[in-house]
Amino acid sequence: VTSFTDKNPKPQATWLLVLITSTSALALAIITPSLPGIAESFSVTPESAQRVLTVYLLMVGLGQLIFGPVSDRFGRRLTLLA
Repeated sequence: VTSFTDKNPKPQATWLLVLITSTSALALAIITPSLPGIAESFSVTPESAQRVLTVYLLMVGLGQLIFGPVSDRFGRRLTLLA
């Protein structure tokens, strides 16, 4: 018979999981307000600067197609550590 305790044995692992899963949303929250500054710095139109966001989202999607099978093959822990 196993006993139930209120203590979480590994709170660090939970925080690491939260950090990893929120990285994509945080990156979008950082880049979106800076798009006018990017357009001004590189002397391009705001529409052209928004391509940064488009490319980022495409790479996130492609990354899932690549790293999904890799993590299935080698394990999620090893994939995250690599």
